[in-house]
Amino acid sequence: MNLRSIANGMTSRVNSNKTVVWRRNVGWDQDPVTFKRAPKYQSIVLSANIQPVSSTDLEFVDGINKQGYSRAVYLNARAMGQLRSELRGGDLFTFCGQEWLVTQVPEDWDENGWCRVIVTRQDKCCQIS
Repeated sequence: MNLRSIANGMTSRVNSNKTVVWRRNVGWDQDPVTFKRAPKYQSIVLSANIQPVSSTDLEFVDGINKQGYSRAVYLNARAMGQLRSELRGGDLFTFCGQEWLVTQVPEDWDENGWCRVIVTRQDKCCQIS
């Protein structure tokens, strides 16, 4: 039973779903000359419910020293954060004209086909290349 679908019927009346672009990390590409690695993504367009992060989630995220703007994203898919053992970076979401990185996966109901992830807004202007 997909409880998210049932709950989404009610929550979307108050907070409508948004179309998001999910850039699912599928590994790395490596330049054969410079040996620099760059993440490789698969883009998927889907509907998600975006909500503010609860105070409990903020305490948890603060405990791992993440700063910035965070949101909770509920979706009928399985988004992932960074998996060092599998050499994968975190998935990215684009919504409201901004890019957001999955920093936590507090609820992963893979057997029921949905998850809740905490995303943190990425500030492109401050990144050093």
